[in-house]
Amino acid sequence: MKAKILILLLVIAALIGGIILYLNNQKTDDAVVTAPPQAPPVEQPVKTEPDAPSITSAMLTGTWAPEASNCETDDIWKYNADGTMATFGADGTWVIDGETLTETITRQMSDNPDNGEVWTKLETPEMYSSTVSIDDSGQMTKKIGAEELTLIKCS
Repeated sequence: MKAKILILLLVIAALIGGIILYLNNQKTDDAVVTAPPQAPPVEQPVKTEPDAPSITSAMLTGTWAPEASNCETDDIWKYNADGTMATFGADGTWVIDGETLTETITRQMSDNPDNGEVWTKLETPEMYSSTVSIDDSGQMTKKIGAEELTLIKCS
């Protein structure tokens, strides 16, 4: 009988030890404060200055003529600082956006045998867009569809 009591005491002691161990683990788990999971850091885009327009109004302002003419021609393109323009037989307005030059023709000249030159306001303005570039020497290349003109600045 003593052996049975001893075994019973050992079982009770093991149970009590297990309960104590379990309770200690519970207190440890409760005491540990875990931070909520954090999202990985998000890379912020590098702020860059916007690209300067490749062609500015100041670069275009002036009188341009075909390269071969050496500015000795009436076939000119005159771009004024106020956004108006004149070319042989037409005038209107212009605007540059990056490398895109948009010219809006609002009047055209026609020859009248009796009165000489006659300017007519167009009911519907004609718009022309071209791609322009100006190289380091100041020479302008103007592409309108498949046509390409090389112009030099006369003034």
